[in-house]
Amino acid sequence: MRKIFEKSSKIITWVMMVLAVLLTAWLTISSSNDMAKDMVKAFEKIGMTLNIFFIATYIILGLSIFLALFFAVTSIFVKPKAAKNGLIGIGALVLILVVSFLLSTSAIDPEFTSKMASTITVTDGMSKQVGAGLIAAYILGALSILAVIGSAVYKFVKG
Repeated sequence: MRKIFEKSSKIITWVMMVLAVLLTAWLTISSSNDMAKDMVKAFEKIGMTLNIFFIATYIILGLSIFLALFFAVTSIFVKPKAAKNGLIGIGALVLILVVSFLLSTSAIDPEFTSKMASTITVTDGMSKQVGAGLIAAYILGALSILAVIGSAVYKFVKG
């Protein structure tokens, strides 16, 4: 099963890459000096093709998510001790996300609203979610840096 999945994913990847190269070459060859007009015309011509690629991307993404979850669930039953470590990692990530959400505010920057009010509507909830995402990224980035430094110190002390 795993070999079939690996082989089919490689084939799909190569087919998509070849189609992307051919599409890019076609756009480049059929262009003239005015790139902006040519791009608009090209996207009008290939709009349906792009829709097909978007649909294919969603299908592949859904299949990837399904297979990742399937193998994760099966590994829980095959190796319970390894599953415990994975669940600890997931719990730590959830804890970081909850802390980030609690630390974020729903305040919207007045400068942003004065400049972008006519083009973008931002609610308090959206602002809180974006803030939580940024805080989570900062926490995870800091933890990554600390892990790298800790690993270097451990190797220096040990060896």
